[in-house]
Amino acid sequence: MNTLQTNLKHLYQRKRFLLLYLSLALFIFLIVKSIAGAEKFCFWAVGVWMFSLGSLMATLPVDVLTKPFSYCLPRHNSIPRKFLFSIGIVISFLWSVVFLLYPAENFTRVISICISAFFICTIFYWFGAWFVFRFRSWGNIVGLFVLVIYGGSLLGIDILIRRIVMQNALLVIVSGILANVAAFIYWGRAGIARRYCGRIWMGAFDAWDKEKLLKYKQTILAEKGDKAHIFVLPKVEKFFINRISQSGENLSRYIWGGLYKSFAVMLSCRNDWIRFIVVLLPILLVFGYMQQGGNIIFLMPAFAAVSLSLHTHSTLLISGGRRERFWTALILGTAAALLITAFVTFVALITSWLEPIMPVLTLKGQQFGFKMLNVNFFFLPLFMIPVALTVGLIFYGKPMIAMIIMMAVFQSVFIFLIIKPGKNQFMPGPTLIIIILLCSWAVFVSVLRYICMKCSLVK
Repeated sequence: MNTLQTNLKHLYQRKRFLLLYLSLALFIFLIVKSIAGAEKFCFWAVGVWMFSLGSLMATLPVDVLTKPFSYCLPRHNSIPRKFLFSIGIVISFLWSVVFLLYPAENFTRVISICISAFFICTIFYWFGAWFVFRFRSWGNIVGLFVLVIYGGSLLGIDILIRRIVMQNALLVIVSGILANVAAFIYWGRAGIARRYCGRIWMGAFDAWDKEKLLKYKQTILAEKGDKAHIFVLPKVEKFFINRISQSGENLSRYIWGGLYKSFAVMLSCRNDWIRFIVVLLPILLVFGYMQQGGNIIFLMPAFAAVSLSLHTHSTLLISGGRRERFWTALILGTAAALLITAFVTFVALITSWLEPIMPVLTLKGQQFGFKMLNVNFFFLPLFMIPVALTVGLIFYGKPMIAMIIMMAVFQSVFIFLIIKPGKNQFMPGPTLIIIILLCSWAVFVSVLRYICMKCSLVK
């Protein structure tokens, strides 16, 4: 077995990729149906699919290149190029064959569309692969790219790509050839292994790998040197230290210590808060023009809460007793839920102030008015956060499973409490809201107590 065949084994040996393969396979049927119907977004959909595949495939060679042993493998410097080309060219060819279903006026036109589709696929594929090789923490940037994908149809990018393919096939072919030549040179550089060897590079699922994420943050801090010094503002430190010192019993001191560990640095990062607000404002404007879909902001904090550390587990056996860990985790979860709920509600109120002054946008002949977020959904963070914390506790050490479950819960709540009310004007009453909140918090407290009192708390 040669080196290339060994690298290709990763495609089926890594069980984590099976879920992504299934997700990509589910979209194939819809895309093929759009191609057969000559729908305007078929080229854009295939391009997005190829971008996702390119990103997924690029994580494998870059993961190998970061390991020092890659220098010991024979001719491994040329394997990334062979690996990526063997996948990208074959899959692009298969998609171009699918475009034979496109109902064009004659067979010559169909062949032209198939050739153009092949090069469109390779362009998107190489862009996805470059994305992974260019950015060390590329997973965070992909989240922003997802918004661009969904906004592509709204901005008319799908129509633009279709027009270029149908009217300027030669331009597409030339661009595709140049993209493949550039990719051949880029992934065949002599020093490609030296650039990545020994460096931490975040992969497809590493955003939920707590150990690697911590190691990545430590590496970034070490590279920044003195500029990365983490400090706590004197006023914040004095506040927590006084509370810890004045607490008479061990339980109170442990709780205040947990609050200090979780919130002291966060409250002291002024620059991070300024950057967060600067990024939040344009996102808030987008949500306002999304009509009912903008209320998704009430559900988004749940994804951050699923990985929130409640300090229940520790590598040290002397790091607090079971009773101390239970009450500290309960108070931390409650404080996080209240703070997030207050913040999201305040953001929703800001949109009510912006609604009278924001203009009406006209895109593709349709008018979009700015609508305030529905403040009546303020209870959703109070419901979703204990659910996320419960899932995080049950599947501690298995972040991928926890994220899958949270995505299922997120979609269910989004459809039945946000999308459905926009059509049928249904809103849960106060009694039902109270019952839902009591049930979610009761489950969280029960699971937390069981884990803290009965289970092993050593990492």
